[in-house]
Amino acid sequence: AVASVHTHSQQTPKRKFFREAQLRALSDDCIELLNQHSIDADERKGFVMMGDMNLHYLAEDGIVNKCGTVDAYAETHFGESQDNDPGYTFNAETNIMMKRYIPGEYRKMRLDRILVSLNSPVEFMSPCSLWATEPVSETLELSISDHYGLSIDMKFDLDHSLTSDPQVEKRLQDNASLELEPFHYGTAKMIRYMVPHTFWLIQRAVGFR
Repeated sequence: AVASVHTHSQQTPKRKFFREAQLRALSDDCIELLNQHSIDADERKGFVMMGDMNLHYLAEDGIVNKCGTVDAYAETHFGESQDNDPGYTFNAETNIMMKRYIPGEYRKMRLDRILVSLNSPVEFMSPCSLWATEPVSETLELSISDHYGLSIDMKFDLDHSLTSDPQVEKRLQDNASLELEPFHYGTAKMIRYMVPHTFWLIQRAVGFR
């Protein structure tokens, strides 16, 4: 089973609560669906949840274990012998369109995930990688999206049972106990960035940019 996900956005404790409830409910639904369509009780099965999960807080890494899943990016980058690349799919420093799309934005987060159920008959054949990181037009300061995508090659293999690297699992669980990072975007900051942004929009509208 493959489920495309888009959960509640915004970096607030209330929205974090909603996101966890949404993802846990979806993982339960996937399991129920698989059980309903299984021919044999011993049949090997699994599910994939992927998309914009809006996981703003590091502490939201804890949802991976709560859903009984493996985080494809973490599993192929956060292990002992791996590159430890953070994999920010939302990155205000590198995404060229961010300063125009959300003036004043500065955050870097792994909002998007590919989560695969534990013990699935699936094997990761390549590291999970960021996709569409290059701008569509540097002149127009335009990218495909304010998010980068994720890409990974997986092989269906009934002789394989997907497990999590203990080091990766510990890292995500340790993150789950972290305090929630504050985020403030008040009126003063909005005015500070929106005034020059308004002039830029006018220039763009009349063809000067």
